[in-house]
Amino acid sequence: MHPSLVKTIPLGDRWLHEIKWDGYRISVYLSDGEARIYTRNMFDWTSRFPTIVATVEELSADDAVIDGEAVVVDESGLSSFSRIQVALGRGGRTEEIILVAFDLLRLNGEDLRPMPLEQRKERLRELLGDPLPAGIIFSEEIEGEAEQIFRHACQLGLEGIVSKRRDSTYRSGRRPEWVKTKCVQSGDFVAIGYEPGRGFGGLG
Repeated sequence: MHPSLVKTIPLGDRWLHEIKWDGYRISVYLSDGEARIYTRNMFDWTSRFPTIVATVEELSADDAVIDGEAVVVDESGLSSFSRIQVALGRGGRTEEIILVAFDLLRLNGEDLRPMPLEQRKERLRELLGDPLPAGIIFSEEIEGEAEQIFRHACQLGLEGIVSKRRDSTYRSGRRPEWVKTKCVQSGDFVAIGYEPGRGFGGLG
């Protein structure tokens, strides 16, 4: 389930808001004590995330499917895409990569996708336990007014906010029940000239 990009954060009590983490979207499959990790394009990246694998295999569950983001956090606790790229590169420290868990699709043989999001997140929190295992961050709902949440997120240097309908079931694909609002907007532009030797700084 992928969020659609919107220009303004949605308002109202039916929405909950979470940090937009800057990493690689992954699905973690636990079965018979063994964890496998797949990217959104279903590439098997299990060997690239040893910390996540070891942590998930210690959870008290026979089988589970966790939806989340593989990230590396900096000294201030913010996720850094450049850092996860370095960690995944040749000679990188893959053990620094941890899991931000934000949804639970299956647990002990039960398909949780028809459940409302709030119930799935509650089941996920129960599975992870308190305190959280080392190597996992639970994606908490951010309390407060939506516009203020977004403004503070941008001030802190976050990539943006993901907003989700509290009652949304889990359906694959890009859905309007999940939306993302980015602090830095992007678009397509026409380059009408450039000055040789100055790289992108010389575009006009």
